[in-house]
Amino acid sequence: MEQKLKISTSRAIVGAVLVLILVAIGIGTVYYGLTHPEMFVFGFDVFSFVFIIVLIIAMVVVVARSFYDSAIRPLSFNNVNFTFKGKTYAYHQIEKIRLYGGRFGSVSYMIYIDGKKLYTFDDEYEGAKEFMYYLDFYKVPGTPRA
Repeated sequence: MEQKLKISTSRAIVGAVLVLILVAIGIGTVYYGLTHPEMFVFGFDVFSFVFIIVLIIAMVVVVARSFYDSAIRPLSFNNVNFTFKGKTYAYHQIEKIRLYGGRFGSVSYMIYIDGKKLYTFDDEYEGAKEFMYYLDFYKVPGTPRA
């Protein structure tokens, strides 16, 4: 039976709101910079202005891509293999699972195949317990053992 490993709907909504807030801040910053040229007189140079805009764009891209991959294109799996972005992988193809501790005691799991990070998820994802069961069953390196 095919199952999905995806971010919960509530977290996807929070992520979408975060992206919208970052976009609004970027638009507001550009608008203010264009309508108030006097701000450049008070020590705020053009380089700093451009740097802030680039930083906001980069944050929007990173946040939007991670939520898009997790919510719109979820990882699907069954008892013999898993599929992500149209490619099917066997569990034995996973090089390692890297654990990354986050804030408030949360732990993220990063799946590596051929030296590249393929997917990142945590315990709060829908289907995470079932997927972790298969990782443990196939003894994927780095999987926390129950």
